Order: sequence, then C-alpha cells, then structure tokens
Amino acid sequence: MFEYNSDSKGCIKAYPNINGIVSHTFLMSKTKEAVCPPANLAYPENRVPIKKPKIEDIKKLRSYIPQEHSLFYEEIYNWPTIDCEHNVVDSDFELEQTELD
Repeated sequence: MFEYNSDSKGCIKAYPNINGIVSHTFLMSKTKEAVCPPANLAYPENRVPIKKPKIEDIKKLRSYIPQEHSLFYEEIYNWPTIDCEHNVVDSDFELEQTELD
C-alpha cells in the first residue's frame, strides 16, 4: 500500500501489506523546492503532431465513419502533422525488439 500526503510533498510511505504496521518512507525528489512549470509550451498549437502516414491511414477509413462522428474526424484530418522516416524506432518496446533480433 502507498500513502501520500499533500502536506509533505515528495514524501511517500510504502507498506508491505494493506494497513500494515511496518512502513518505509521514500523521498521522491532531491530537494524540497517547488517545481516551476515550463516557460514555453512544448507544442505551441496545443496539439501534439501526428505522423503523416497515420493521418493517411485514418483518411482511408473516411467512408466507414458514421455521419454523427464525421465532425470529430474532420478536425483530426486538419491536425498538425510531422514527417517520419521509415525504420525509425518509435518506442522502448520496438527498441527492445530490434535488440533481440
């Protein structure tokens, strides 16, 4: 069981059993300073870009999308996109798979 108290930020109590007597306390940060939010947005358009091939795949399904959901998908079709290279590892899982091969 884990216990967190907002009064002591960054401090977590862990119990080996639910409602156990023994507990261990962990500090999740190196300092007690408050974390400042970033000055600039990571994605200024407030949208994470989608890879062009993924948008193209979604567009292929356009004729199968019910009319009541078409407005949502029209917004997705106009979403910001990024180019991607083929054979680029996208995740840790894919990285592990390439290392195993």
